[in-house]
Amino acid sequence: IFQFVGFDSFGQDGAATVFVGRYPDACDANDCEGVYVEKDGGYRLVADTFDTVPDRETTFDSLGSPAMEGEHVAFVGSVQDSNLFESGVYADLGDGLITVADWETPIPGGQGFFRVAQFEAGLSLENGVIYFSAWDSETGENGFYAWDSASDTFATLRDQNTRVPGSNRRFNGTWADRQCGGTYA
Repeated sequence: IFQFVGFDSFGQDGAATVFVGRYPDACDANDCEGVYVEKDGGYRLVADTFDTVPDRETTFDSLGSPAMEGEHVAFVGSVQDSNLFESGVYADLGDGLITVADWETPIPGGQGFFRVAQFEAGLSLENGVIYFSAWDSETGENGFYAWDSASDTFATLRDQNTRVPGSNRRFNGTWADRQCGGTYA
């Protein structure tokens, strides 16, 4: 039995709460992290830093931004690989962990990939659709996207080509771009 030593982001759906919990262990001098669902006083582990990233040969280094709908859970997972910090959106939709989008996923309707995806800006899950923001540091493409689990398709909701309502200007960045000195419009 272990004891949580810290908590990060969380989400809620009815009486259930999904959260990132940290606990002490032998995780490279850092606390380990896990995405947990708490319901009716019981806990279910969705993924932790001992789990292998789907379709990869490495484990998660950090977890964040969990969201849930019913028994379905989505979250951000990150990997430190050769001085690159790569992240992706992952989900457990009832059949184990899957990759929704990561640094090798093409941006819908774009030319780049979700290379430096700032998925940490927020994630939501509603009616089987996972919503997230991301950008490609190489092409500058960025926006808000949706992945529909029923059809396994992506949609661009807003991106740098979207016009600002009531203006001839276009949006110029997501949360990640603003953190790097960009502007919204």
